[in-house]
Amino acid sequence: MKLFISFSFNEEYLPTPRCKKVRVREVASSTSVTIKECTKEDAPLVMLVKRYECEDCEIRVFKGKLYRNVQRRNMNRVDDNEEPLEQNETVKTIDWQTTIWGQTYYNDCRWNGTTGDVSSKAKIKKNASKYLVIDDMVFMRTTEPVYNITCFGLMDSAGMFIEWKDKYSTQKSCYSAMEREECHNALKRILSCCREK
Repeated sequence: MKLFISFSFNEEYLPTPRCKKVRVREVASSTSVTIKECTKEDAPLVMLVKRYECEDCEIRVFKGKLYRNVQRRNMNRVDDNEEPLEQNETVKTIDWQTTIWGQTYYNDCRWNGTTGDVSSKAKIKKNASKYLVIDDMVFMRTTEPVYNITCFGLMDSAGMFIEWKDKYSTQKSCYSAMEREECHNALKRILSCCREK
């Protein structure tokens, strides 16, 4: 699938031939990117992640890499609505411009101090390479889903959540999908220590 992504960049120029001092102006441009496509037979289902009030998230493997559904949060949802909180994106519902790069006026040169469109084009192509279309559903590159223990507040509050983080992270208590019981036991241990205070 071929797309055109708009962006802005800074360009150096001389206002007149007599000028010696280079000026900088912002220029709008666009570049074409290609999103990979395949069928469900080419990308078999590996895992199905179920979360509270969210649409089921499929994890598929394609050419040795994991991909998961791109999900968008339903901001118009009301409490008694039957729609899920996070919904899977399809080719018809996704906004490729904001998903890959952001707004059309976003200028990466403002933040990294470079001029020219080379770095912006490279970043856009790198971001686009993370996405895959499988039978009209949009998927993105991911890591293995892990269970994460999060403690909130100073009292007896903790929870076990599904995160898309590296399971070898040293910052958080992360457990792989196969270590669910270990995570549950660690959560019980944390809650029992909190309640003893």
